[in-house]
Amino acid sequence: MPKIMINLNANEISRVIDQLSQRETTVLIRKLEKETWAVRFNHLLEKVRLKAKDFPVSEEEICYEVEKSRRKNYAQGSR
Repeated sequence: MPKIMINLNANEISRVIDQLSQRETTVLIRKLEKETWAVRFNHLLEKVRLKAKDFPVSEEEICYEVEKSRRKNYAQGSR
């Protein structure tokens, strides 16, 4: 099957999307989310790493919070 190239700007793409059914729009959104997942995830990781540099947490603080959470879960009957 031959390929056809069409040059569209963002406004033209938006007008085409407006013509899609809700189902077609949902399929397109899922495709775009899948294709951009890695970029979005890496951006989130970078934000978390920057926060971690600004607000470092010690090993002792982590252990304290883990034990506190365990005690709470055991008290509620969770394991």
